[in-house]
Amino acid sequence: MITLNKNDKLEFVLAGAADPAPQAFASYEDVYGGLIPGRAFAEANGATDVTLVSAPYDKRVIKSIMIYNADNASVTVTVKINSGGTDYNLITIAVASGKTLQYSPNNGFAVTA
Repeated sequence: MITLNKNDKLEFVLAGAADPAPQAFASYEDVYGGLIPGRAFAEANGATDVTLVSAPYDKRVIKSIMIYNADNASVTVTVKINSGGTDYNLITIAVASGKTLQYSPNNGFAVTA
């Protein structure tokens, strides 16, 4: 399970440029006086870090992540937590053209069709 605290944000970055840029989706639940569902969308920006899920007010539990590679070539994706300016890599993996990097608490990270 991936949990973000108030100084944490979930980011992803590519090893280089891709055209079209991979698109990402995440779902989460904020833990603040109950469970409050939410979702986020982002598009990769080459080798520049992109925030997929921003820092929560208190705690945020990531329920799913999907990063789809629409490029005609493989891309290398790194998913990480930025905690107060320090990066903690969760995974770095090649994602083939037309494939999706997915995360779920039960199955972890996997590349799927």
